[in-house]
Amino acid sequence: MKILSVLNISNKENITCDSGYIFQAVLAEEFNKNGHEYIVAGSNCKQFRKAKIPHTKKVYLPLGTNKYSARFDFDSRYFYKLLDKIKPDIIFNTQAELTPAIKSVLAWNKLNIPVVTYCHYPALWANKPNSSIPELDQSLNSEKLCTPILMNILSALQISDAFIIQSKFAKELLEKAAKFHNIKYSRSRFFVIAPPADEKFLEYIYTNEPDRNFVYNHRLYKTYGTEKFITIFKKLNKKYGVNCSVLDPMQKRSKQRSAHNNTPAEYLQQMAQTQGFIVERNNRNRNEYKRILSKSLAGFAPLRPACVWSMAAMDCMGLGIPVIAPNMAAFPEFIPQKLLYKNQSELENIVKNIIEDSAFRQSMSRQCFDIAKKYSAKNIAGKLESAFKQVLDKTCME
Repeated sequence: MKILSVLNISNKENITCDSGYIFQAVLAEEFNKNGHEYIVAGSNCKQFRKAKIPHTKKVYLPLGTNKYSARFDFDSRYFYKLLDKIKPDIIFNTQAELTPAIKSVLAWNKLNIPVVTYCHYPALWANKPNSSIPELDQSLNSEKLCTPILMNILSALQISDAFIIQSKFAKELLEKAAKFHNIKYSRSRFFVIAPPADEKFLEYIYTNEPDRNFVYNHRLYKTYGTEKFITIFKKLNKKYGVNCSVLDPMQKRSKQRSAHNNTPAEYLQQMAQTQGFIVERNNRNRNEYKRILSKSLAGFAPLRPACVWSMAAMDCMGLGIPVIAPNMAAFPEFIPQKLLYKNQSELENIVKNIIEDSAFRQSMSRQCFDIAKKYSAKNIAGKLESAFKQVLDKTCME
């Protein structure tokens, strides 16, 4: 099978830490190892040109690299030339908003190539779970752009030969939006397949007596609940004397990116000046990042109401590091129940057990590791391959 996969890059300055890039790199290696030809098409920027994906052919497209241009930039003629040259059996598009544009190229040129869309983020929020009205993510709503972003995602759901999303929680968010906007789609073509765990982080290295350090390894935007996390951790530090290493996955930011949203730098400075936080400034590659994680007693998930998945949490779990998470969003789908909390009291009780109860700590460590193994590259690539073959079989029949 020859698969042309369109990579989404919205963070070119930190590309090797970008979840979209890691997703592709992990899957590319697995698909190529299994005898398929997996070709990754990414933005023609120097960062992607320099980035290495072992044993994988890269091709370049004039695609955007910020949160808006990545969703709207598309050159139809250039894409057609690429299709004519590669002649893929299937297109695996991981920037859902571009699926309508991709389909338009296929329709105009009468190309019978199926398109499988993978939606990393549905651009929806979840502060009002009982409301029938979908909430837009305001961080994507400059100049009211979140509405066309959502409409393009819903269009992708409607016209893709298969549409894949990360979690049941994310699927429910998008189903609510589709119902509200009266978008008709095939339920049999709508799949839930989580991202793969990074194979480099599927290694049980947890010891039962690590340092009394916790870790927070998520983006530091306000929408990730960083401000709330600082507040609740101050209480944990005061009560238990614990520390928390902070790893900023987006250390390099362009002036333009910072001008649009400088909260990560502001929160990082605030954490550096707050007792209990240890700001790690040397995690510039995945090896150093892994070394810092490996010293941790446990990790914290972000306080993000619309968290559809967390590859950063899975990095911890794959090393056997327990992850403590709020009981909301997609977290109940992959975090052990005993590590979920609804309020500060429950959180403090979990932290106390992690610190003082070695049997509890070890049990949670093993549970987290066993869960992470279910999302190995082999397992996730197998599910995707099954979806691809199902689509190709239907295309052949038609």
